[in-house]
Amino acid sequence: MARGYSIMKTFKIIFKISLAFFVVLLFLSFFLFNRSGKIAKQYVGSYKVPMNKVKDGTYEGSFTVLGIIKGAHVRFEIKNNDIESFTFLSLLETPNFSVKEKILKAMKDKSTLHFDTITGATISSNLTKAAIKNALSKKVSTDKK
Repeated sequence: MARGYSIMKTFKIIFKISLAFFVVLLFLSFFLFNRSGKIAKQYVGSYKVPMNKVKDGTYEGSFTVLGIIKGAHVRFEIKNNDIESFTFLSLLETPNFSVKEKILKAMKDKSTLHFDTITGATISSNLTKAAIKNALSKKVSTDKK
């Protein structure tokens, strides 16, 4: 009986340590995700994309937070001051919220790379805006002349 009690006590200790580790990991994930949105918002600032100044071509940009979290990675093609295509290569987003589709719709509706922050997806919206700014600021477009 003493051996059974010892195994059960060991199991409880392992369970408590595992639970504590999971809670700490969950907290850190939330903190880093939240922080990444704030850093992206600071990076973007009041930057607006003047479509008539964007040259035709394919652009690619990303936004990495704290050197460890790739928040967003996008590729888009501009043709005749219009968004020909837009692809998310990666995006930290709220699961089951389909923020990518909402961002794409917002850009399509206004025919611009600038869009209002999506309600309920503020962090993902800011990360996307930061990746777009990064792509445009690199000025690595492939002009089609």
